[in-house]
Amino acid sequence: MNSTNATNTTIHDGEWEAFNTVEAFVIVALTLLAVVTVISNGVFLWTFYKDPLKCLRTPSAIVIAGLTSANFLTGLIVEPAFVAFYLWQYVADEEDWSVFLRFAQAFSFVTMNTSFLLMLALAIIQYLLIKYPRVYQKTVSRGTTVCGVIAILIYAILFALLPEMFHVDVHSYFLADMILHVTMLTIVLVILYIAIYFEFRKLAQRHRNSDLAQNTEGEGTAVEPSESEQQRRQAEKDFVYGTFILTLILIITVWPFCISLYVTMYSFSIEAYIAVVVTNLFLLWKFAMDPFVFAWRLRKFRKSLVFAIQGSCFCPKTSSLGAVYVREEAAATPRPEVDDEDVDVTIVDNRDAAEQQSQLQQ
Repeated sequence: MNSTNATNTTIHDGEWEAFNTVEAFVIVALTLLAVVTVISNGVFLWTFYKDPLKCLRTPSAIVIAGLTSANFLTGLIVEPAFVAFYLWQYVADEEDWSVFLRFAQAFSFVTMNTSFLLMLALAIIQYLLIKYPRVYQKTVSRGTTVCGVIAILIYAILFALLPEMFHVDVHSYFLADMILHVTMLTIVLVILYIAIYFEFRKLAQRHRNSDLAQNTEGEGTAVEPSESEQQRRQAEKDFVYGTFILTLILIITVWPFCISLYVTMYSFSIEAYIAVVVTNLFLLWKFAMDPFVFAWRLRKFRKSLVFAIQGSCFCPKTSSLGAVYVREEAAATPRPEVDDEDVDVTIVDNRDAAEQQSQLQQ
């Protein structure tokens, strides 16, 4: 939604039919997308609030909660506001709907920029844990994470209100937002994901070499890979898959919108503007898919959701003793589940693991 207001540009009569058809499609698509975004992010926020297994108060989970909160408001307020604008502009005076449009744009700047910046914060947390575990231990905690989320929100609000606080050129303002908060930020994210992947490969190789050295028989013949080694290899495969999905979604949902908007800002045509409107739907799909990418594909979050549902008033109650027992048993078992060990790109938060990694790097 962070785009220039192209509705003031004159459109020839012969182009209105195609334009109106696209707008009708956008109204329906935005309405459905708003519902999906609210449900997908709302379910995660509800699970985070319930936290039946007491495992969702880690720094990474807190950042994900902030990200899904911004996405939830995007689906609850921003997308319906633009649906209302598309309908209202045909029956209201331009002065009235232009004020409403500015409100919708400002609110979209707050929620969407907050979401993107929290994605960057999450990637930085993962990189610090893998590459610099000591720095992670000293700087990343629940308190600092909450402060960081609040700081990002305040920054997003101030940036959204810049045109109201100061006299700024609207074109330059939108261009700066596109460059800083969408284009450059997504490029940095892709680079960070790639860097995290290679650092994880190095870390996995160090663990593998350590295990092989311990499990080598006296005659110099290596025994079969241990169970922990097999689990580590599976974790590496899952990590590669997760990094690939994150990068692919960013490229597919964000970059087409950026390219079409840059073209429209410097060489407007009805075809280019239609491309902006359509690719904007791809961008908004990202906010609906974020909970699946960052949370629901991981067993830790899915388990929490199941226990939260079982503990709700709609299902038979699950005793807290049973939940604690399951968690303690999982902690003691010699066969931990891959993503419960927090080795995935989105929820690496185990401080004991950080200490081990620090020792390996010495």
